[in-house]
Amino acid sequence: MNADISEETQPATASRGFALLLNILDVQVDTPLEIIPGHTLRRPSGSELNRIIPALDAFGTALPYRMFFECLPGSGGTARRSDNPEDWRYWVIEIGADHCGAVNEGLVGLQEAARLTPIELDCGVQFYGDAKWTLHSLKGANPFQKLIFHATPQTLDEVAVSQIQEVYKGIRALSPDFKPIKRAIGTYYRLLAIHRDYPLYTLGVFSVIESLLTHHPEGGYDSLGHQIKTKMGLLDRRFREPLTTSQFGKCSFETLWSKLYDFRSRIAHGRDSDFGNKDQVLRNMRTVADFLDSAAKALLRHALIEPELIRDLQDC
Repeated sequence: MNADISEETQPATASRGFALLLNILDVQVDTPLEIIPGHTLRRPSGSELNRIIPALDAFGTALPYRMFFECLPGSGGTARRSDNPEDWRYWVIEIGADHCGAVNEGLVGLQEAARLTPIELDCGVQFYGDAKWTLHSLKGANPFQKLIFHATPQTLDEVAVSQIQEVYKGIRALSPDFKPIKRAIGTYYRLLAIHRDYPLYTLGVFSVIESLLTHHPEGGYDSLGHQIKTKMGLLDRRFREPLTTSQFGKCSFETLWSKLYDFRSRIAHGRDSDFGNKDQVLRNMRTVADFLDSAAKALLRHALIEPELIRDLQDC
């Protein structure tokens, strides 16, 4: 494909950098939109596409990565490439700065906030100054390899944008008295460097939950597993949306957390998972990771609303 694409009606400000969103999105809000201060969601201009497409092609696979952004879903799970740039699903975040450090600081804040919502925005490929492109992704040397071809686009609507903005403001407003919450948010964000199907990811998410809810046990009724299941039970009744557990059948909430903690302990001590027997109710590693993700997100979001409660829960 010839990458020489004509300018569109939203040219980039010459002095500003931008990041390519590595998400396949169905954007249902008016753009350009300042999603957080100094960071504007919009379609790329023609000159920006002329920088983006070579960056995608530079990773050189049999299936060009730009196909993820330029294909439309067809019938029967097929897809076809559109020749109309208006159909393409390239989206960028324009940044009101052109220094690498300033660009990265703002984008990390945006991604940390989005990590606690259903739409985990990934700004891993950035462009600033005269540089061709630079990687700031937690997903390894090739951040594109996790794109799912034919994947149904995620809907970025007003509700999704409001969630990201609310979390971002909550993180920024967090008092220095609650450093453990801020640390846990940063740790959870950095877990994106680990594939969700790896046992290490499950251990990492558990460590985030434990870091906010548990203290050193002082007896049999104070074990880490007991602390987590009782405190998550209490919090689940305070979350805006209770955790969904239907994927685990009729397993009760407390029993589920007991099984999850036993599962976590076996992994930590080098044992294999046993989804055909002991861990059957947990189904598989992805189901476990997805549930723990939903629990960690809910916990961290609530920690921004009631940080004193989270601090007190850890001590009791």
